Amino acid sequence: MKFEMACPACSNRSTGSWYHDKDGCRGSYMEMSNKGILKCYKCSLALNMANWRFDCSAHGGGYRAMNEDSWRKAMGIALTLPKADRLTNQVVMELNRFVTNHPEKFGFSGY
Repeated sequence: MKFEMACPACSNRSTGSWYHDKDGCRGSYMEMSNKGILKCYKCSLALNMANWRFDCSAHGGGYRAMNEDSWRKAMGIALTLPKADRLTNQVVMELNRFVTNHPEKFGFSGY
C-alpha cells in the first residue's frame, strides 16, 4: 500500500505521501506493510519503520526518527481519514494492532 500519513516524527498533522530521498529514487513513492515495513517502490529497499528517518515541512531540513507520541498521533489521524478506502483502513488497523502487540520492534515502551 502506498505510504500516506502524517509525519510519524513530529507534531505535524498534515497527511501526505512519503518518498525515498536517494539518488535514483527521488520521486518514487514508499509502500507500507501491515507489519511496519516501509519499502521504496523503485530500489526495493525495505526496512522496519523504526529504521527510516522522516523529513516534513514542519521540521524541514532535517531527518528525524519516529517517536511514540508522533506515531500515535499519525495513526489516530490515519484511522479517521474520510478519503481512505476499505483496503487502506484495513491495513492501517492491522498495522496499529501489530505495533500495539510488538512495541519493542519500534523502540516504543508500550502502547
